[in-house]
Amino acid sequence: MNGVSAFWSRGAGMWCIVALTGLCHAGGTVAAPAPDRDSVPHRALIPPEVVSILRNGPSPTAAPEVAFGVLFSEAVTGVDIEDFELEAHNLVGEAILSVTGSGAGYTVLVASGEGAGVIEVHLRDNDTIRDVDNNALGGPGLGNGDHECDEMYIVDRRGPEIALAGDNPLVIECGDVFIRPNATAFDTTYGDVSGDIAVTGDADADAVGDYEVTYTVSDPLGNTTELVLAVHVRDTSLPEIALSGANPLAWPCSVPYVDPGAAVTDVCDAAPVLVIDDTDVDPSHAGSFTVVLTATDASGNVNQAVRVVNVAAPCGEGEGEPPEEHTADQDGDGLIELSELLRVIQFYNSGGFHCADDPGSTEDGYVPGPGANETCSPHNSDYAPPGPDWQIALTELLRIIQFYNSGGYHYCPGEGTEDGFCPGAA
Repeated sequence: MNGVSAFWSRGAGMWCIVALTGLCHAGGTVAAPAPDRDSVPHRALIPPEVVSILRNGPSPTAAPEVAFGVLFSEAVTGVDIEDFELEAHNLVGEAILSVTGSGAGYTVLVASGEGAGVIEVHLRDNDTIRDVDNNALGGPGLGNGDHECDEMYIVDRRGPEIALAGDNPLVIECGDVFIRPNATAFDTTYGDVSGDIAVTGDADADAVGDYEVTYTVSDPLGNTTELVLAVHVRDTSLPEIALSGANPLAWPCSVPYVDPGAAVTDVCDAAPVLVIDDTDVDPSHAGSFTVVLTATDASGNVNQAVRVVNVAAPCGEGEGEPPEEHTADQDGDGLIELSELLRVIQFYNSGGFHCADDPGSTEDGYVPGPGANETCSPHNSDYAPPGPDWQIALTELLRIIQFYNSGGYHYCPGEGTEDGFCPGAA
């Protein structure tokens, strides 16, 4: 136009023709339809604008990097990282990595950071972005081309949180029942995901040791959390000792002492060690002695039981003292007569013997058959290891038959015989 300039008034939404002085024509303004941006000469008069800033990918996302697409109203240059501002919440390590593109379309690549939150990119106009006609973004002046992000990313790069019911580590007593504790899981983005928890591993509550149970859960984005429960099975219970034989135990004089032993059981050890200390027992002297039985399990738990051993009197303790009489020798004549042999056979056939409540009520103070009264001294024929058991074994019966056939017996504590007696008359 000769002597005038034409411009598009954004505020008035119309074309104005003004004099070179910048004043409107004396005849007033002339309204006209908005020009085609690509038409000439109007194109050179319209500054570029940001049309949109949109996500280039799905949301929510667990991607380590996300991209925003920036669309301008026309081709521009001078677009770089300095033109953009990153806004993030509840994330750590987020950053703008690069800006690429040309013409009217650009891509802003952003590192998502870590955590779970939101991230946006805004454009801040610093007049470095210009179109082909050197029009600044939004027109001359800083900030008039600013554009807020149109779409944000929901970023979730954190696995769900697992909450375990009970202690971790968990210590249980060997022999107890172990049930894997329940767990719940909550995800910042997807809420309760407890139903997706997978549990592997177990603990053998009957075997001392250290075990692991693993709880694993993932959210729909693939963020995975693993929690390991340490289970320690420990044995602090003492082994149990059940004495075999009587306690107190009556023991015949001069018969080498052999303890009846004990049954030892333990919750977690199938074979606890039993040690019997009978060094206190002196079968050559009448009196009361103690035997200590000590049981130790594999975990080092120790228990003890004490047996009282009463060695019967009289007990010959030196030369010139009267010999010990065998309890089968009822008349004390140094011979085993037929009736006396038959009495021992009766005990053998009856499956045992016991003390008479009234010792004078029987010929020898004993009653055939098993019984509860074992308070008197055992019969001298009841000597075979592990010691008196209130029964007459076949070998013990044969021993008394040997005395019967030998025409007598005599007391010989120093010769190391199994019962302290020797066949034949003294």
